[in-house]
Amino acid sequence: MNFRKQLAISESPAISEVVEIPLTPAEALKHAVELRPDAKLICIETNGSQATQTYVEIWKRSEKILGGFRASGLQPGNPIIFQISTGQDFAPILWSCIIGGFIPVPVPVAANYSKPNQALSRLYNVCQKLDYPIILSNSTLASQVHGGLQLYGPKKVNIATLEEIESHSPDPRLHKHKPHELALLLPSSGTTDKCKLIEVSSCTFIYRFLQISIHQNYKSIEKVILSWFPLENISGILTTAPNDFQKKIHLPAQNIIRNPLLWLDALSKYRVTHAPTTNFILALVIDKLRTNYQYKWNFSSVQRIGIGAEPIVAKTARSFLEILGKYNLNPHVFGPVYGMTECGPIACSREGFSLTTTSNSDRFVEIGKPSRGHSIRIVDQQGSIIEEGQIGRIQVTGPSMTSGYYKAPELTRQLFTEDGWINTGDLGFLQDGKLTVTGREKETIIINARNFSCHEIELVVEEVEGVEPAYTVACAIRQQDSDTDELAIFFHTLITEPSQFAQLTKQIRGKVTQTLGINPTYIIPIDKATIPRTSTGKIQRLQLKQSLEAGEFDAIIKRVDTLLKQESEKTWVAPRDELELQLTQIWEKVLGKKSISINDNFFDLGGHSLIAVRLFDQIEKTFSQTLPLATLFQAATIEELANILRQSGCSIPQSSLILLQPHGSKPPFFYVTPAGVTALDCSSLVRHLTPDRPFYALQESGLEGELIHHTSIEEIATHYIQQIRTVQPSGPYFLGGACFGNVVAFEMAQQLYKQGEQIALLVIIDGFWPDHVAERPQSKLIYLVRYVTRHLTILSLLPPQEKWNYIIRLIQRSILKVYYKINPSRLGNSSLIDRAFYYQDLGRQLRIQYVPQVYPGRVSLIKANKKHNWLSLDPDKDKEKFLSVWNKFATEGAELYDFPGHHSFMFKEPYVQDLAEKLQICLDKAQTENSKGSSSKKKLSQQSAETLTQNPNLSKKESTTRFATPQDKLEPQPKSG
Repeated sequence: MNFRKQLAISESPAISEVVEIPLTPAEALKHAVELRPDAKLICIETNGSQATQTYVEIWKRSEKILGGFRASGLQPGNPIIFQISTGQDFAPILWSCIIGGFIPVPVPVAANYSKPNQALSRLYNVCQKLDYPIILSNSTLASQVHGGLQLYGPKKVNIATLEEIESHSPDPRLHKHKPHELALLLPSSGTTDKCKLIEVSSCTFIYRFLQISIHQNYKSIEKVILSWFPLENISGILTTAPNDFQKKIHLPAQNIIRNPLLWLDALSKYRVTHAPTTNFILALVIDKLRTNYQYKWNFSSVQRIGIGAEPIVAKTARSFLEILGKYNLNPHVFGPVYGMTECGPIACSREGFSLTTTSNSDRFVEIGKPSRGHSIRIVDQQGSIIEEGQIGRIQVTGPSMTSGYYKAPELTRQLFTEDGWINTGDLGFLQDGKLTVTGREKETIIINARNFSCHEIELVVEEVEGVEPAYTVACAIRQQDSDTDELAIFFHTLITEPSQFAQLTKQIRGKVTQTLGINPTYIIPIDKATIPRTSTGKIQRLQLKQSLEAGEFDAIIKRVDTLLKQESEKTWVAPRDELELQLTQIWEKVLGKKSISINDNFFDLGGHSLIAVRLFDQIEKTFSQTLPLATLFQAATIEELANILRQSGCSIPQSSLILLQPHGSKPPFFYVTPAGVTALDCSSLVRHLTPDRPFYALQESGLEGELIHHTSIEEIATHYIQQIRTVQPSGPYFLGGACFGNVVAFEMAQQLYKQGEQIALLVIIDGFWPDHVAERPQSKLIYLVRYVTRHLTILSLLPPQEKWNYIIRLIQRSILKVYYKINPSRLGNSSLIDRAFYYQDLGRQLRIQYVPQVYPGRVSLIKANKKHNWLSLDPDKDKEKFLSVWNKFATEGAELYDFPGHHSFMFKEPYVQDLAEKLQICLDKAQTENSKGSSSKKKLSQQSAETLTQNPNLSKKESTTRFATPQDKLEPQPKSG
């Protein structure tokens, strides 16, 4: 028998209830208000204020606004562009347009009207298409809108303010729309110059936004919906339309992006039953909930969370359900939705997304069957319907479809098939009548729920001088674990000089991020001949995308990354004070980059509006200073932003603990700086380490804050332990130091062990001999000889141009030492350099007083192999003695790593690269051993700590016979007694 598979077409029955439907949008709107007059719309503004209006109150406001429109001479069919910054005003204005027969054209408000940008460009484009109709705005925004549009050339702009329009008497007369009369124009979710205006006829308006309220049985249980979608969006307009929800809450998208937990707060607080969202927001929430903090949420009221606007990542959705399950969130609450502005919601899941029927490895998430009255079919390139299970082009039809694009007949012709179905441009398949979307055929990229035309992106790139026109390609790729599409840009240039090419690449990134608000993942130079084209010359983006995903461009990407890193290191400028350091840490955190120079441009680094929101939120939390986002247009570097904060009089919190590298999930490494040295001096070391664990530096807080006089090493160690416990309350701890910092780190490890904590790593970076610390030569002559020979050795290794600077610093230090000894009260107002010299001298004194005890653990040593001074031992003998001493002071032994250089140059380029390599080995080895969690090792360490606690005066000789060291395992054990 011949079993033919089911054709890929799925149809949903039309609404069959016999209900008297009002003939016009105005009548339908009034009918919906009369059915539920006390239903409420709650709008929460960006500043946190809340405005509540009932449907009746909104209707009364809309009649007053309608009176103002008619008094100003507007006629039915006239378009009105919205530039409204407050949510509470949007619904009354929209309703007044519907009942008066005017055509509402909601356009998002721009964040900045002082210079051209994406939102302002869209507004200008819409104004042009509509021949500059009236623009309705708030009085506080009207002048800015007018000035912004003049940036594109002198134009006669007609702006009316809501305050003046609403001052007129109400006009209750309803406009009688014809069935196919234009009722609404929605700007497409694409960007900038090619924005299309999507037509919504009067009958389509009723079906999309009001038919639910007309057909709904209002004896159902109370329903509350929460939406953060912009009100200019189709989902936002649905939020303002009266339907079967007793309460509607709207949150500003900007606030949710800044703090996605506000969405969860509102879900619980308002006992929400329904909420639309996107995969992008789910990912932000998961990232925020990585801590174990317990919240007082209760999501038992939530019945359905619709996910749409972009592809759903199974792993993200599953993680969200798993994390929030403990707050009574229904595991079947997700309902995948598919649709587009041109046709509204087309398909949805009735069964819901389930943890039991999905896995993290699922590439695609099933959406569901067509919504009521709609149909979906899958066709091949010739337009023939294919079989179920086969991937093809998605086409849809139904009563909510647009009639086309406003005054764009060619685009409208491309949108529809000959038999009236819409070409979505998406790819997918049907199985058992249910739709699964697999990708996009059309040249559109969706990133973070926003649509971007490939052609528009390419035009933006080609505006950069040096990019050859007609050879730029933009395409979307998606990494396996990514929550959204990523942008790849291919371009051709004649520039070959490395520094100029690096600068061009930065300019491309900056132009795209500043203009479009997206950060390209890949910017790849390409030869003209490499770009695949059809016989007619059309670029084959899919083929180029597949080549990228297959790894054919990996070598080019690696070369470009290496070049950019080299050029960046040449121009890198470190933070110069605490303010710039903290700003750098914030920038690196929100941008996801390391080694940012204070002169790097925010947009060149890939910053855009969403990141800017998070950046300024962190700045506000850190410095208690609120800055407008537009500040970035005047101060786009750390240096410039720091100057603005200084002028604002921000206060910098005083702390010894400085975060230099925030990335990574492994336990942090705490590094104690040498005496009188700031955390900035080890920034080069941090840059060369793998960013898989946070790196904290501990410095004397008195270097840049209030002067603090510690009286002992033990006191400093106790203070530093208090500091590190604020970020890591318990072990295992990874500790280290250099010079004087070695002594403090050693004492910190001792104290932590006695407090019952585990030390995974204690690394000593040269210069600390535990048996020599308290043995400063009694003869001043011997001390002087050692002092002089040490500095002469350093001078011999310095280049000629640096020798005199080194001598001047030595003289300066000696003079200041005498000066502050005579005038100690002047030290509190001294400069950073003066304080550095003071703390260096204080550190030397405290080190002499310190008497180290045997350490009940293992020590990792990084030892410079160049002679410290001319009188030092031969390097090999010196290294052997150094290891021998430490084996006596570390009960679990010591391991030594050889550093090929002099002690004084360990933290300078290029030597610091070798130091970073040795430190990385120590960190990785300690991490591996700590993960194994050897119980015998923990038991031995615990016994050692108990022994030392019971007998702190245990002599060095007794300690070497009591505890076995690695060296003991190789040599015969001495007999006791």
